[in-house]
Amino acid sequence: MRIEKSLNFDKVFPKTLLDDFIDNRVVPLVGAGFSKNALIPSGLEIPDWDKLGKAVANYLPNYEYTSGNAIDALSVFEELNSRAQLIELIARELHIDLLKPSETHDAFCDLFFNTICTTNFDFLLEDAMKKTDRPVTIVNSEQNLGINLSNRSTLLIKIHGDFQNANDMIVTENDYDTYIDSYKVFTTFISSLFISNTVLLIGYSFDDYDIRSIWSIINNRLGKLKRKAYCLMVDANESEIVKFRRRNIDVINIPGKKKDYPSLLCEAFRWLKKYIDDSRVKIINTSDVRVNQSLKLVPSGDGRMCYLAAPFGMAGELSSVFKAALKKYNLTFTTAGGQGSEINGILSDAEFYISTSSVVIADVSYDSDIVRWEISVARKKNKTILIIANKNFRSVRTWDNEIENRIIYYDSIYDEHFLDVVQSFISSSFSSENDLNEAKRLFNNEEYTAAALLAFRFLDYSVSEKSKSGYGFWKTLIDYQKSGKIRSVTISQIRENSFLRNRLVHQNYTLTKKRAESVLEFVEACIQDLISIE
Repeated sequence: MRIEKSLNFDKVFPKTLLDDFIDNRVVPLVGAGFSKNALIPSGLEIPDWDKLGKAVANYLPNYEYTSGNAIDALSVFEELNSRAQLIELIARELHIDLLKPSETHDAFCDLFFNTICTTNFDFLLEDAMKKTDRPVTIVNSEQNLGINLSNRSTLLIKIHGDFQNANDMIVTENDYDTYIDSYKVFTTFISSLFISNTVLLIGYSFDDYDIRSIWSIINNRLGKLKRKAYCLMVDANESEIVKFRRRNIDVINIPGKKKDYPSLLCEAFRWLKKYIDDSRVKIINTSDVRVNQSLKLVPSGDGRMCYLAAPFGMAGELSSVFKAALKKYNLTFTTAGGQGSEINGILSDAEFYISTSSVVIADVSYDSDIVRWEISVARKKNKTILIIANKNFRSVRTWDNEIENRIIYYDSIYDEHFLDVVQSFISSSFSSENDLNEAKRLFNNEEYTAAALLAFRFLDYSVSEKSKSGYGFWKTLIDYQKSGKIRSVTISQIRENSFLRNRLVHQNYTLTKKRAESVLEFVEACIQDLISIE
């Protein structure tokens, strides 16, 4: 179901929460209500806890079910039968084997990369991530905390376990009552996440037993949350809002009809994703000046970056080889985790740089989950992709037929023929000859800052092509001016424009029309002098 009128979400989400999203400091806590967004065969429905309790109560002779008391029904069933039979019944009533993630799950998973927490038993979130080859690490018990929790996959923490580890599932009254004492390491780990991040609840009401269980962990370990938490709801009433507010949780109340809950959430997640991406392009500051400059140009449609997807440990060597080929076409080279950026997490880093790049070079020599996912992201975003592989180290794991038929194999990345192929691929997509004309076009469109940045980048490229000294292009320009090779500009103008370019690259500095015009005149004068240099 689609929402006819787009909502003004910047009025719905508080600025403080949006800032935390940009800084990657939001940890979602997903409840049973979110699973109702799943795709399910016609004629079936996903029961909430109350309906699940009623279904279980039907198996109990002489048991009178009280609305809202599902945990009691589950506890009595286990006592009269067995743990195994209870788990089998829950799985059957929740239609676990029939559920599939919907576009709402897809939009949610596109938004979160580092850590996702859930009290749900189903596999909808991991299935949504697997659809795009996203590497994911499942923590469904205290024992899983012993595995390597690196930032090279999304961490999915299943606080109450799942059907893969039935003995540790939290389903009965005794499970909830003994949870904190039985899983001290797990609850401490969860609490540490909530200390340093902003918690966003999705799919909960405060009457849910799950949320009361989570808050008992918080009260036991923290006393109270150090940071304000939020709960995402649709058409919440005042009573619901007040219940959460008492626990220092602000309700983000999306206007609309409750029946449109899946569509409204999907639209909200997609809006958040675009807001975050647009904001990061504007504010991110890396240790690489050329990357900074390219990112500033992304909104104008001319970022000109090439992303390298390669197995860990190979990216550095490949980067050094390809940089020369890329520089010839005035392209900036980038790879996940290699820019000194402020984005936290390899996956978030990778997705961001792929989104802002024009082309992607992917090395599939080894069996790499991350490279497989990076290619999936590049395809989804319609990027031009060059796929390469060392023919002596072909992956044991077979890639899909489309990739198998497109791989360019090499003996050595230093082989001249292979480098010619890479350069040919790049040249078929790019040319630097029209950059100054493009800068003038941006100027005429009143995109003055972008026009100046593109002009400076073309000057950088032109000086580098003319001089092989290895010095920075500003120092080279000054040397040329001192030796009389450049006469149209002064040393003072060179230094003034160098200072201006640094402000544009590293600060949110914007240019007036007059200042941008002087930059274009300065660059054009330099280029005319460079042409005459032998």
